[in-house]
Amino acid sequence: MFDTVRLGCDGQDLAVSRLMKSGFVKSTSERIDCEGVTKSRVQFRRFGDGESPSYLAWSPDSGNLVLEQSLPKVLWEHNYRLLSPGDMPKVFETLSEDISKLIGGGVPGVEDWYIRGRADAVFSWDTIWSGTGHQAEYLHAFKSVELPRHFTQAIDREATLYWRNSARLIRLYDKEKETKVKAARGLLRFEVQLRHTKAEVSRLVGLDTIKASDVLTWPVSRALLANYLDGLGADLVISSEENLARTLIDRCGKARGRRLLGFVYLSRLYSREELLTMGFERTMLWRDLREITKAGCSLGSSESGLLPALELPGEDYSGKPLQLEA
Repeated sequence: MFDTVRLGCDGQDLAVSRLMKSGFVKSTSERIDCEGVTKSRVQFRRFGDGESPSYLAWSPDSGNLVLEQSLPKVLWEHNYRLLSPGDMPKVFETLSEDISKLIGGGVPGVEDWYIRGRADAVFSWDTIWSGTGHQAEYLHAFKSVELPRHFTQAIDREATLYWRNSARLIRLYDKEKETKVKAARGLLRFEVQLRHTKAEVSRLVGLDTIKASDVLTWPVSRALLANYLDGLGADLVISSEENLARTLIDRCGKARGRRLLGFVYLSRLYSREELLTMGFERTMLWRDLREITKAGCSLGSSESGLLPALELPGEDYSGKPLQLEA
């Protein structure tokens, strides 16, 4: 589903006295336009630490009202629990009421606001089976996987993997280590933070509107998540060393399988940039990666053997993390 989103509505005429009583702070900034004229910009901002809404900003010149909020935190005090499609009407209603209490009535309901750039599509898997959480094994398996045109980084002793560029930030991480909450034990979280939601939703989903009630749905979230999970090969087999070798040889032949296996080992020893500086051609590296993916394998491997593929539920999504089993 979705977690943090940035929404906005235009043409709002608000009472400054009401805003100041509700904890808004006036800020003024200046910029020089293309003709060398200094322009002043006034905003009234409110940061609600641990509250709903967590951020509101109003510009009196344009009447633009902007909101940024973690949607699960509207209903609960945390975001390790995922929203279900059935939760969204209550989220919109509660958030709209919280905003009205701060700035007064007359503002459209949040479901009629529009996405302003950011939207975080998220999903979690429960990796506990046989009494043990396996999220660390997944993170270890995917640490050598790269996405085209994305910078790859592993931090927090591999508790978080990043793939990012100017358009999006993709994370795969251990939710318990991030939140320090036992209730999140075993949760492996996948998050796609879009910075240009309108463009991505149009390209991947074919949706022409960015109205909150149209975008913040499970089908849209699922399409966004599935696109980047596919790019990581998360729906493919994460193999043990022996299984990986046998699969590549069986499906690609001895000579080609041996070559691809060598590429897998090189990718675990060196980063993509290091391989390029060693004289390997970029096109050759991507060709080998595509061949490995086509064979039903991943660059990642698990010391304990096969790990279940990271898949997404269908239209009957309940809001619960998907249970993985060996």
